[in-house]
Amino acid sequence: MRFIVGAWADMRYTVLLSSFVLALPLPILLGIANFTKVNWDAAALIWFALYAIAHVLLYPLARELYFCLTEPIRRGVGQLYIGGLLLVVTFILKIWIYLIISVLAIPLGLIGFAYLGLRARYSW
Repeated sequence: MRFIVGAWADMRYTVLLSSFVLALPLPILLGIANFTKVNWDAAALIWFALYAIAHVLLYPLARELYFCLTEPIRRGVGQLYIGGLLLVVTFILKIWIYLIISVLAIPLGLIGFAYLGLRARYSW
């Protein structure tokens, strides 16, 4: 049980509420796009609901995994001044990373669940 709770409780770099808020746009946009185009039957609706729930529950773990793995980079370049065109490029890259994490939230969330759970269990 400590493994399961530890994966969710051991979030050092992100806030759970903000991760849930950031997880919502992709399922909402996919739902709007698909519900307006196609008549959905019950099975497709159930599969979409399962996807949306898995996405929202696993996105915080994927986001935490990303911040855990890139923390040394942030620590190393945290003192640099970024301005002008480089600032625009930085914001574009941050949006790109958000989209990649959002699209790959379920597999990255499963990896993050295992990593954070093991880290909590063995106190890495």
